[in-house]
Amino acid sequence: MHKFEPLTAVVLVDSNMGIGSGSDILFHCRPFREQQMRILANYPVIMGRTAYESFPWEKLPEIWSRILLLSSTAKPDGRAEIFRSVSDLIDACPRRAMVFGGECTFKALLPYCSTIMACQADIELPADRRFPVALGKDNCWKVCERSKVLQGPHKLDVPCQFVTYARDARVEPVHWPDGRAK
Repeated sequence: MHKFEPLTAVVLVDSNMGIGSGSDILFHCRPFREQQMRILANYPVIMGRTAYESFPWEKLPEIWSRILLLSSTAKPDGRAEIFRSVSDLIDACPRRAMVFGGECTFKALLPYCSTIMACQADIELPADRRFPVALGKDNCWKVCERSKVLQGPHKLDVPCQFVTYARDARVEPVHWPDGRAK
């Protein structure tokens, strides 16, 4: 029997929880991109169709980690395994999988997450896609680790901070595939 392990969400957000505009992320942050590359190389990654289609796959080696695509409309391209429903994805979900977005994927999978690894930038940009949790304000998620503020080498790099949040199961438990909360 498949043993479910809670997921981890990985997100780049502005100060207003904006994550994207159109089909792209709001801004580029060198420290976040470096973290993203490490995660892709070491962990299975779950993405929605828009995030998947906007990702710069041509810059990545073909041998990188397992990609799971949650989409009812995506067409097979040989790179990702496609799951048409959350239940199918959760049933097949590998251990230590990371959720990379976008907005609809985060909304669908946050109930199955026990951790959020956020790169938060102190900048507000016009966004039409938002992270579904007000990080730092939602009492379901508690800060468990915070980095110093990071600045990339270029003067236009946006300063950011990595913050890891853990779900407070006393407030809202993780949802398990069999319907129980734990």
